[in-house]
Amino acid sequence: MNDTLRAVDSNILFSAAGKRPNRFEPFWTMPGVEILTSQYSIGEMSRNLTSPDARANLWELIYVSHLVPEADLEFIDSLVELPAKDRPILASAILAKAEVLITGDKHHFGIYYGKQMHRVLIELPETFRERYPGHFPWN
Repeated sequence: MNDTLRAVDSNILFSAAGKRPNRFEPFWTMPGVEILTSQYSIGEMSRNLTSPDARANLWELIYVSHLVPEADLEFIDSLVELPAKDRPILASAILAKAEVLITGDKHHFGIYYGKQMHRVLIELPETFRERYPGHFPWN
């Protein structure tokens, strides 16, 4: 898994920034995995996290994440059915050449689970954890 890039959706970042310890924190400490996020995701989380502890946790996670540039939505195929709020997440993952977009957003991304979009595999956190069981204490 050397030099492997991964992407994290806003809802994973939100969950990881919540009460600690939690089941999402190990994503940030997996050897050979670089967690990507975008300013768009950070902005979304900053608006939604109200607890001072959660906000502090968010900034700790951002500090150990790789910030990717905002992407032009032209990276998203017009046939992709995603709401406007989710399109920048996928576009940033594509632009950053991430291998995986990890998202628990079953409502919007569910039809894309297990599929690649511009070489980015869309996966549930559980599926990602199953592929790398030795990296997660609860497996």
